[in-house]
Amino acid sequence: MLDEAKTYLDTQEYKKAQSILVPLATANPDDAEINFYTASSFDALGLEKGAIPYYQASLANGLKSELRQRAYVQLGSSLRCIGNYNEALAILQEGLTEFPNNAAIKTFLAITQYNLNTHQNSTQLLLNLLVETSSDEWIQNYKRALGFYAEHLDETWETE
Repeated sequence: MLDEAKTYLDTQEYKKAQSILVPLATANPDDAEINFYTASSFDALGLEKGAIPYYQASLANGLKSELRQRAYVQLGSSLRCIGNYNEALAILQEGLTEFPNNAAIKTFLAITQYNLNTHQNSTQLLLNLLVETSSDEWIQNYKRALGFYAEHLDETWETE
């Protein structure tokens, strides 16, 4: 049944997926993968509050590999979306500790930092991410300068 629900998720038939997944999650509350996909069905329907406990259960029950990374991104995003910025910050930081190279986690963390009015941290994170991941030749031409300015956003230099 999980495979059928995943197919529904892939074809954007979220309500059909959810009608399978919610009973599956109820019957298997410790199944990390079922909880993740159940959360995803809520999330896809714009029901972030409903998704959150399932994402939390998926992580608590040892979700593995790429799905674990997705759960951190999606849980952090859902928490941020409903205004739970401090919880989102904590989840995204936890995810970044576990997956330090995940650009999506970094991006959602920067958005959350913006929401928490830590604009310098947000901008610094996004600048560093841009420098690390962009293949744009102009960004690469100025990589060193952008990396420097990311660390010195509030400084100016006057020369004569």
